[in-house]
Amino acid sequence: MSHKSLETINPWLNLAANVAVVASIVFLALQLRQTTTALRASTYLETSRAAEDWQKYLADSDHLAPAITRYLSSPFESLSSEDRWRLQTIGLAAMYRMDALYFQYESGLLDDEYVSTGFKRLMEIWVPRWKDMGVLESGLQELRPSFRAMVAPYRDLPLQQGEGGSGKRARK
Repeated sequence: MSHKSLETINPWLNLAANVAVVASIVFLALQLRQTTTALRASTYLETSRAAEDWQKYLADSDHLAPAITRYLSSPFESLSSEDRWRLQTIGLAAMYRMDALYFQYESGLLDDEYVSTGFKRLMEIWVPRWKDMGVLESGLQELRPSFRAMVAPYRDLPLQQGEGGSGKRARK
Protein backbone atom coordinates (compact mmCIF):
# COMPACT_ATOMS: atom_id res chain seq x y z
CA MET A 1 0.00 0.00 0.00
CA SER A 2 1.28 3.45 -0.80
CA HIS A 3 1.84 6.25 1.66
CA LYS A 4 -1.07 8.22 0.17
CA SER A 5 -3.44 5.27 0.56
CA LEU A 6 -2.56 4.99 4.26
CA GLU A 7 -3.16 8.71 4.76
CA THR A 8 -6.58 8.35 3.17
CA ILE A 9 -7.57 5.28 5.18
CA ASN A 10 -6.14 6.41 8.54
CA PRO A 11 -8.88 9.00 9.35
CA TRP A 12 -11.52 6.40 8.55
CA LEU A 13 -9.84 3.86 10.80
CA ASN A 14 -9.68 6.43 13.61
CA LEU A 15 -13.36 7.23 13.14
CA ALA A 16 -14.26 3.51 13.21
CA ALA A 17 -12.20 3.03 16.38
CA ASN A 18 -13.89 6.03 18.05
CA VAL A 19 -17.35 4.78 17.07
CA ALA A 20 -16.48 1.35 18.51
CA VAL A 21 -15.34 2.97 21.78
CA VAL A 22 -18.55 5.02 22.03
CA ALA A 23 -20.67 1.94 21.24
CA SER A 24 -18.83 -0.02 23.94
CA ILE A 25 -19.45 2.75 26.49
CA VAL A 26 -23.16 2.86 25.60
CA PHE A 27 -23.36 -0.93 25.90
CA LEU A 28 -21.64 -0.84 29.31
CA ALA A 29 -23.99 1.91 30.50
CA LEU A 30 -27.01 -0.18 29.47
CA GLN A 31 -25.58 -3.25 31.20
CA LEU A 32 -24.89 -1.22 34.34
CA ARG A 33 -28.46 0.08 34.31
CA GLN A 34 -29.88 -3.43 33.99
CA THR A 35 -27.62 -4.71 36.74
CA THR A 36 -28.60 -1.83 39.02
CA THR A 37 -32.29 -2.48 38.37
CA ALA A 38 -31.85 -6.17 39.14
CA LEU A 39 -29.91 -5.37 42.30
CA ARG A 40 -32.61 -2.95 43.47
CA ALA A 41 -35.30 -5.55 42.84
CA SER A 42 -33.28 -8.12 44.76
CA THR A 43 -32.79 -5.65 47.63
CA TYR A 44 -36.54 -4.97 47.82
CA LEU A 45 -37.27 -8.69 47.81
CA GLU A 46 -34.72 -9.43 50.54
CA THR A 47 -35.98 -6.49 52.61
CA SER A 48 -39.52 -7.79 52.30
CA ARG A 49 -38.50 -11.34 53.20
CA ALA A 50 -36.49 -10.14 56.19
CA ALA A 51 -39.47 -8.11 57.47
CA GLU A 52 -41.77 -11.10 56.99
CA ASP A 53 -39.34 -13.44 58.77
CA TRP A 54 -38.97 -10.91 61.60
CA GLN A 55 -42.73 -10.64 62.08
CA LYS A 56 -43.19 -14.41 62.01
CA TYR A 57 -40.38 -14.87 64.52
CA LEU A 58 -41.85 -12.33 66.92
CA ALA A 59 -45.36 -13.70 66.57
CA ASP A 60 -44.31 -17.35 67.02
CA SER A 61 -41.84 -16.84 69.85
CA ASP A 62 -42.95 -18.38 73.12
CA HIS A 63 -41.09 -15.65 75.04
CA LEU A 64 -41.17 -12.58 72.83
CA ALA A 65 -44.81 -12.56 71.77
CA PRO A 66 -46.08 -12.46 75.38
CA ALA A 67 -43.43 -9.87 76.33
CA ILE A 68 -44.50 -7.66 73.43
CA THR A 69 -48.15 -8.07 74.38
CA ARG A 70 -47.38 -7.07 77.96
CA TYR A 71 -45.36 -4.06 76.74
CA LEU A 72 -48.23 -2.86 74.58
CA SER A 73 -50.50 -2.70 77.60
CA SER A 74 -48.14 -1.85 80.47
CA PRO A 75 -45.42 0.64 81.28
CA PHE A 76 -41.96 -0.67 80.37
CA GLU A 77 -40.73 -0.28 83.94
CA SER A 78 -43.47 -2.59 85.23
CA LEU A 79 -42.28 -5.54 83.12
CA SER A 80 -40.08 -8.27 84.54
CA SER A 81 -36.34 -7.88 84.09
CA GLU A 82 -36.43 -10.79 81.60
CA ASP A 83 -39.12 -9.10 79.50
CA ARG A 84 -37.26 -5.79 79.58
CA TRP A 85 -34.04 -7.49 78.48
CA ARG A 86 -35.84 -9.33 75.65
CA LEU A 87 -37.50 -6.15 74.43
CA GLN A 88 -34.28 -4.14 74.64
CA THR A 89 -32.50 -6.82 72.63
CA ILE A 90 -35.23 -6.77 69.99
CA GLY A 91 -35.15 -2.96 69.99
CA LEU A 92 -31.40 -2.92 69.38
CA ALA A 93 -31.73 -5.54 66.64
CA ALA A 94 -34.36 -3.36 64.96
CA MET A 95 -32.05 -0.36 65.26
CA TYR A 96 -29.18 -2.21 63.58
CA ARG A 97 -31.51 -3.47 60.85
CA MET A 98 -32.83 0.03 60.18
CA ASP A 99 -29.27 1.35 60.00
CA ALA A 100 -28.53 -1.33 57.40
CA LEU A 101 -31.65 -0.37 55.43
CA TYR A 102 -30.66 3.28 55.56
CA PHE A 103 -27.20 2.35 54.27
CA GLN A 104 -28.86 0.54 51.36
CA TYR A 105 -30.84 3.71 50.65
CA GLU A 106 -27.67 5.83 50.76
CA SER A 107 -26.01 3.35 48.40
CA GLY A 108 -28.82 3.79 45.87
CA LEU A 109 -30.41 0.39 46.40
CA LEU A 110 -33.64 1.76 47.90
CA ASP A 111 -35.43 4.73 46.40
CA ASP A 112 -36.68 7.98 47.94
CA GLU A 113 -40.25 6.68 48.06
CA TYR A 114 -39.20 3.87 50.41
CA VAL A 115 -37.60 6.34 52.83
CA SER A 116 -40.39 8.92 52.60
CA THR A 117 -43.10 6.36 53.34
CA GLY A 118 -42.22 3.05 54.97
CA PHE A 119 -38.90 3.95 56.55
CA LYS A 120 -40.14 7.17 58.13
CA ARG A 121 -43.17 5.34 59.53
CA LEU A 122 -40.84 2.78 61.10
CA MET A 123 -38.85 5.62 62.65
CA GLU A 124 -42.04 7.11 64.10
CA ILE A 125 -42.82 3.75 65.70
CA TRP A 126 -39.37 2.65 66.84
CA VAL A 127 -37.58 5.81 68.02
CA PRO A 128 -40.05 6.51 70.86
CA ARG A 129 -39.84 2.82 71.83
CA TRP A 130 -36.03 2.83 71.82
CA LYS A 131 -36.15 5.89 74.05
CA ASP A 132 -38.74 4.31 76.35
CA MET A 133 -36.66 1.11 76.60
CA GLY A 134 -33.54 3.08 77.43
CA VAL A 135 -31.54 1.88 74.41
CA LEU A 136 -31.74 4.90 72.11
CA GLU A 137 -28.51 6.66 73.08
CA SER A 138 -26.37 3.59 73.72
CA GLY A 139 -27.50 1.90 70.51
CA LEU A 140 -26.97 4.95 68.34
CA GLN A 141 -23.40 5.39 69.56
CA GLU A 142 -22.47 2.20 67.72
CA LEU A 143 -24.10 3.17 64.42
CA ARG A 144 -23.19 5.36 61.47
CA PRO A 145 -23.40 9.17 61.81
CA SER A 146 -25.83 9.47 58.88
CA PHE A 147 -28.27 7.11 60.59
CA ARG A 148 -27.94 9.03 63.86
CA ALA A 149 -28.82 12.18 61.91
CA MET A 150 -31.84 10.42 60.40
CA VAL A 151 -33.06 9.51 63.91
CA ALA A 152 -32.67 13.05 65.30
CA PRO A 153 -36.04 14.48 64.14
CA TYR A 154 -37.91 11.61 65.80
CA ARG A 155 -36.29 11.81 69.25
CA ASP A 156 -39.09 13.83 70.85
CA LEU A 157 -42.06 11.90 69.44
CA PRO A 158 -44.25 10.44 72.18
CA LEU A 159 -45.41 6.85 72.25
CA GLN A 160 -48.94 6.58 70.94
CA GLN A 161 -51.59 5.32 73.34
CA GLY A 162 -51.79 1.53 73.25
CA GLU A 163 -48.25 1.22 71.87
CA GLY A 164 -46.61 0.24 75.13
CA GLY A 165 -44.21 2.22 77.19
CA SER A 166 -43.77 4.37 80.22
CA GLY A 167 -47.31 5.64 80.36
CA LYS A 168 -46.32 9.02 78.93
CA ARG A 169 -48.40 8.50 75.84
CA ALA A 170 -50.02 10.89 73.45
CA ARG A 171 -53.71 10.65 72.70
CA LYS A 172 -54.59 9.53 69.17
